[in-house]
Amino acid sequence: MPLFRPDPPKDAEHQRTIRNALARSLQILQSSAPPDTFLGRMTQEAFPLEDDPLERHDIQNLINSELKPPE
Repeated sequence: MPLFRPDPPKDAEHQRTIRNALARSLQILQSSAPPDTFLGRMTQEAFPLEDDPLERHDIQNLINSELKPPE
C-alpha cells in the first residue's frame, strides 16, 4: 500500500483554481498600464557638481594657514 495516494477530485479542483487565478492575473496585467519599476525614472535632482574642493578659496586659506602640518 503506497504511503501517498493523490485524491483526484481535490487535485483537479486545485488545478482548476490555479488556472483560473493565473488567467485572471494575466487579464488584469494585460488591461492595465505596465508596472512601474522606477528604472530610468528620476526621483530627485542630483546634487550639482562642484569644482575641485582643493581650489576653493576657504580650503586654500586653510592649507596655507598655520594649521598646515610641518614639512
